[in-house]
Amino acid sequence: MALPESVNAVYAVHRDMKSQTGGASFFGQGALHGKSLKQKLKRKSSKETELIGISDYIPFNICFSNFMDGQKYTITSKIMRQENQNAINMKINGKNACTRNKDSST
Repeated sequence: MALPESVNAVYAVHRDMKSQTGGASFFGQGALHGKSLKQKLKRKSSKETELIGISDYIPFNICFSNFMDGQKYTITSKIMRQENQNAINMKINGKNACTRNKDSST
């Protein structure tokens, strides 16, 4: 049984320039849990917003996975869906995926 999760964040969408995070956990054919929240701090980039959004939502997925283990269900895979490619690369590589090159000659 797979446990897919989808998390998305929108950068600086509120008047105070804070971001919004939304996430959902799926089980079978429907959503089991969904949450949307305003991030508490201002972020510097959309990539940072996405990573903070994931860290805000992952505890719900871990809790549900532990609950399903207690009910004797076997979770074969945990899938995290995300659309920000830079944040995906940063999760995989563990470092900044898009480094800026500063040219001192200009």
